[in-house]
Amino acid sequence: MSDIITGTPADLTYGHWLVQDAWLAVWVVTSAALAFIIGWIGLSLITQEPLGARQAGWRELDFREVAGTLVINGADIETGKGVDVMGHPFEALAFVANGLIEQGRPLRRDMIVMTGSVVGTKWPEPGDEVTVRMEGLGEATVRFG
Repeated sequence: MSDIITGTPADLTYGHWLVQDAWLAVWVVTSAALAFIIGWIGLSLITQEPLGARQAGWRELDFREVAGTLVINGADIETGKGVDVMGHPFEALAFVANGLIEQGRPLRRDMIVMTGSVVGTKWPEPGDEVTVRMEGLGEATVRFG
């Protein structure tokens, strides 16, 4: 019997290979986008080391207005702005940090925080090349085999 709300087949659970592959794809694409948003900015404040090359001028950026574009196979799929992440990406970072403090687990050096995405979730197909471009910060590309 399928899930009555989503119509999902009963055997399509988190243990199913298709669901696991889909979540891996979401994780890779989201991680690439968030590495640009917080890797060079918020996370480097915590770890004291950037995840990638240092980006000159990031402090002058208005992160509410920074545009992020999802590109699949060379076609722009969706563009969003930092304001789409709880009003400001640092608000999302503060929300996560405060929630961890309430649980007695404050942010520590080398932790990676995933704050959200400026674009919606898209499901890549095998062979797709997915690029995330963040205005003023750079881009990351991954190819799904």
